[in-house]
Amino acid sequence: MPKDSKKRILFINSFADIGGAERSLLLTLSGLDRSHFEILLACPGSGRLSEAVQALGVSMIPIYPFTLCGASGKLDVLIRYGLNFCQTVKLWLDLRNSRIDLIHCNGTDAHLYGALLGALVRAPVVLHFRDLVPLNRVEKMMLRIFKKNLFIVACSRTSFGFLKRSGVDVSCSAVVPNVVDVNIFNPEIRAANLRRDLNIPSEDFLVGCVGRIKIAKGCFEFVDAAGLLKKDRGISWIMVGAAIGSDETDTVDKLKEKARKLALQKFHLVEFRDDIANVMKSLDLLVIPSYREAVPLVVLEAMAVGTPVIGTNIEGIAEVIKDGINGLLIAAKDPQAVASAVSELKEDENLRRKLAQSGLRFVRKNFLLEKQITELEKIYQSLMPAHR
Repeated sequence: MPKDSKKRILFINSFADIGGAERSLLLTLSGLDRSHFEILLACPGSGRLSEAVQALGVSMIPIYPFTLCGASGKLDVLIRYGLNFCQTVKLWLDLRNSRIDLIHCNGTDAHLYGALLGALVRAPVVLHFRDLVPLNRVEKMMLRIFKKNLFIVACSRTSFGFLKRSGVDVSCSAVVPNVVDVNIFNPEIRAANLRRDLNIPSEDFLVGCVGRIKIAKGCFEFVDAAGLLKKDRGISWIMVGAAIGSDETDTVDKLKEKARKLALQKFHLVEFRDDIANVMKSLDLLVIPSYREAVPLVVLEAMAVGTPVIGTNIEGIAEVIKDGINGLLIAAKDPQAVASAVSELKEDENLRRKLAQSGLRFVRKNFLLEKQITELEKIYQSLMPAHR
């Protein structure tokens, strides 16, 4: 197809680092049919995300982060709103001579400005909700103003329900689940060199927690559980994830201090790895002790490589973990529940194998990349004819 006849889609992402939302975005970018779509991405110009995007051959427009994350006080929030508004206008001016057929905003922080940009360039806007972050009054007001131009994509039934309860108009919406690329995440992949790099004995039972380093992910409960089981010298613990912003960097420091006070000699904190599939394969068990989730991508990734999973019994996790069938569900904010479940699975190899096999079948049946791409491309095609 000639380049001029391709539909041009502008993706917007607020963060420069790579978390679950960004890994999902990279999957989408890699899977879209380039013979029908020309893809642009507006994201912060320096960071791991921009490097990964360039490796995919996607054209990038550098921006400052569209985020209120870490804002301190009303004045700081107002300043950030003003700067982001100015940046949106600048982005519009930069794109005046470029046709944009559709805008796809990845994550809550980009939605407000993507909706405004869509009105300026007269293109439909897809707002992709990948988390359960409450919308403030300004965001809700702007969504109402631009609702005729918006289509909402929720990453799970949990996310969809959260938006509906929050008063968001979901009349033009769809649930498109997060997915896994089984060409990367599968039982045949090689384990990472975690044990060698961190001097973890090969015979140790390795328990991991993977995700953003933030309080709502249950990081402190994970450390406390390690403290409760520190007399079991056959267990090693590892936490892997990125810290984004000053608040999360402070959390990392507090976690390290807590581990020091508990005298955890077999606890490791690794702030970033770009080989998550290999990390998952290295674990004997993944623990997700979150307080709030839409549906954590790391649960699906662990299942896809054959690693058993423990998760808290909250709406987003219970959407994919069926207790005793493809994982174990435990109470949230309860270190003793984490410790008990870890001990149970450490001692029961047959149960671990059963959960892992069931999880693998579940992911391969319901969460394949090809299915997501088909659904998104149908949404794009349904929105664009009305605007061109």
